[in-house]
Amino acid sequence: MSITCWCKNTKLLEWNKEYYRCPACETLLSARLRDDLSALYQPEDKGESLYDSGYWFEKMLPLYKKMGCEDLDDAMLLHYRERAGIWLKAITRHLLPPARVL
Repeated sequence: MSITCWCKNTKLLEWNKEYYRCPACETLLSARLRDDLSALYQPEDKGESLYDSGYWFEKMLPLYKKMGCEDLDDAMLLHYRERAGIWLKAITRHLLPPARVL
């Protein structure tokens, strides 16, 4: 496997058929990742991108509506509120005091 995590770890574990898990930082990485990631973020076929509008409107919004969100703005606020603490913990795990994170 030639996928490398953002933390530079190359020893990834299979999470399921679509994702690998980095045991160093607990990041999930798409199994579709390649050495050249540009095609995922700026694909010629917009249906091949990681987070096109279909991802939010067809996949995520129905899940967040079950949690009481009325529209995509509400869903995005809840989405990022849920993850902010997780991201902060993951980032600070790689920093020594008195490091600061913006």
